[in-house]
Amino acid sequence: MSSTVQFILLMLTFVLFVIYLYKGYNLICGFFLMSVIWGLIGGMNWSSILTTISNGITGYGNIAFTIAFGSWFGQVLVKTGITSSLIRKAVELGGDRPLVINILLCLITALIFTSSFGSGVVIAIGIIILPILFALGVPKAIAVGSFIMSIGTGVALNVVHYNQEASLIPGVTIQEYTTFALISMAINFVLICVMIAIGLKKAKTSRAWAADDTELPEATAPAISFITPILPVLMVIILKWPVIPCFMLCIIIALILTKTIAKPKAALSMVMQAVYDGMADIGVLLIMLVAINAFQTVSGNLNDIFQEFLGPIIPHSTLAIALIIGILSPLSLFRGPLTYWGTGVATLAVLNGLGIFNPLFLFCVCSVPTNFMATAICPTQGWNMWAMSYGKVSIKEHFSATFIWAWLSCVAAALLAFIMYGAL
Repeated sequence: MSSTVQFILLMLTFVLFVIYLYKGYNLICGFFLMSVIWGLIGGMNWSSILTTISNGITGYGNIAFTIAFGSWFGQVLVKTGITSSLIRKAVELGGDRPLVINILLCLITALIFTSSFGSGVVIAIGIIILPILFALGVPKAIAVGSFIMSIGTGVALNVVHYNQEASLIPGVTIQEYTTFALISMAINFVLICVMIAIGLKKAKTSRAWAADDTELPEATAPAISFITPILPVLMVIILKWPVIPCFMLCIIIALILTKTIAKPKAALSMVMQAVYDGMADIGVLLIMLVAINAFQTVSGNLNDIFQEFLGPIIPHSTLAIALIIGILSPLSLFRGPLTYWGTGVATLAVLNGLGIFNPLFLFCVCSVPTNFMATAICPTQGWNMWAMSYGKVSIKEHFSATFIWAWLSCVAAALLAFIMYGAL
């Protein structure tokens, strides 16, 4: 089979796969099927295809364990009362000012998700935060949107997400990425605050509810424990420790600071329940991610074909790439071709395989649609759909409230990647 025919078939199957995902068909089956189809189109024999898929699955082991420990740590934060105590403190500080309370709760959510992971943690926090925001008179679409967009803000520096993304573009350390992550998070958070302020002004909500002990979660954790959610990130970035030992140590720190460890038997029982809940929370997700990695591994063997046909037409200008990715970031929605958790793995394989762009620039600019659009507002993200369902917010209402702000955030962050690393 000629390379021209191979390229045409690869592009055709890619388009069909995007349509498949947009129609909501099974993601896991789709990626495994695409791994086989692309392997056959690329001229691989059955033995090579199966070996490559197997290597893609088993090679994901380190990242899978990172996800597992991140989910475990998140459950410990919930069960020790650290998250609920943080939320209570934010509401008390905000008094009866909806704007201030909403912003503080979004800030706390972002900080928690710099290290925590999993839909279970999102739900545990959401069932506390969202009723408070609703009672304050915050429009439901704004309350839900600001909550899940804050998760996307924290995810931009989440060590679990970083490790997943680093498996797609190797060679970029988290220390190199941190400065960009922090600035892009700040930009995104400012836009969330603007969204909240405008939404409250339109709803004419200024003073609707005063903090009442009967309405707030119980505060069982001391203030000193509030540093715990961000400790794993600080240890990884500053001390350069491996992430899994950081999670393990921070679990122990959480038990000590909340004095849970004073009752060893109860503490052990709680930790084991956190393990159980954390693993149950990520089971399906792990299978989906290894399926994506299998597809990524197979597509990596096809770089020569992509380089031959796309190399001459893809802009070599980093500014052009930043503008294209920023402006077209909505294509990351519904598992589209600009998200790491969808067909974007193929797009990324093409861009990375061309060898044109500095890996740090490519890592930063390509992470933008995934973090601030797909993770933040896409309804196919499990916890986003849960939050929309919990708040009884339709997809139309959701996008009306959040889309423009997520889009502006992506454009700004993509340009930031160009400014910081586009000339490297």
